[in-house]
Amino acid sequence: MPAGLAPLLTALEHDSATEAAFASNLDAIFFAGAGADPALVGRLFAFIDTHHAAGTGDFMILSGYGATETGSTLCLSQAPLEAAGELGAPLPGHEVKLAPVDATFEIRAKGPNLFPGYLTPQGFTPRPCDSDGFFPMGDAGVLRQRRDGRQVLMFDGRLAEDFKLASGTKIRAGALRSALRARLAPLVDDVVVAGESRDCLALILFPAAPSDHDAENEIARRIDRWNAENQSPTSRIAILARSPVAPSRELGEVSEKGQVVASRYLRNQSDFLDQLYADN
Repeated sequence: MPAGLAPLLTALEHDSATEAAFASNLDAIFFAGAGADPALVGRLFAFIDTHHAAGTGDFMILSGYGATETGSTLCLSQAPLEAAGELGAPLPGHEVKLAPVDATFEIRAKGPNLFPGYLTPQGFTPRPCDSDGFFPMGDAGVLRQRRDGRQVLMFDGRLAEDFKLASGTKIRAGALRSALRARLAPLVDDVVVAGESRDCLALILFPAAPSDHDAENEIARRIDRWNAENQSPTSRIAILARSPVAPSRELGEVSEKGQVVASRYLRNQSDFLDQLYADN
């Protein structure tokens, strides 16, 4: 899990003898199971660059992608990572297609590793597949050409709002968002829950009355009460911030129902989100 790499790096940074021994015997750092925070990937790149430059280690950073239903690995890195979000390429004998769903593309899989179906209290349920026999993963993906010319599958968020923290803990973001929107009504028009591949949750606000100091104070008080009642990492709001921009219909950030499309907004505002977590 990516969450295990952060304390490892911190420990090595404070113990030069152990770091030297660790790096000299290292072939690769591999992670999967949850996305990696861009800040963590940056630390990994700095770690590898330092040892490559000093000649104290010759290792690479790799990642993989899969699900319980794909038993478990579907894709693996073909070469050292160039950026956060790389999922690699399908293993031999497996296929991946990107199927258009709304305004994005869903990753769908086919291969001998896929599960036959679910065992439920009602009996055996065959795995759901599309008309071409591909199993929908529920994740969005895009293809990107790396600097070395390879095509690589990139993670582009969950189709549903649910996501995982860096620890691998799943967040029921849709339900959480609804509860927080209700708690903050009528002071906000909408909220978006962020935290995909991060260590904690952030709540992005779209206030009903911009620049209302009294409303902002009341929102903060309500979130304090929320956190007193919800201290689990799956529901506690660690970072609270107003959106720096109004959601854009032209960019697909607002649905036909008038709600903010969380996945599209967070993707478009990734620089703001990175800075928000860095500052906090």
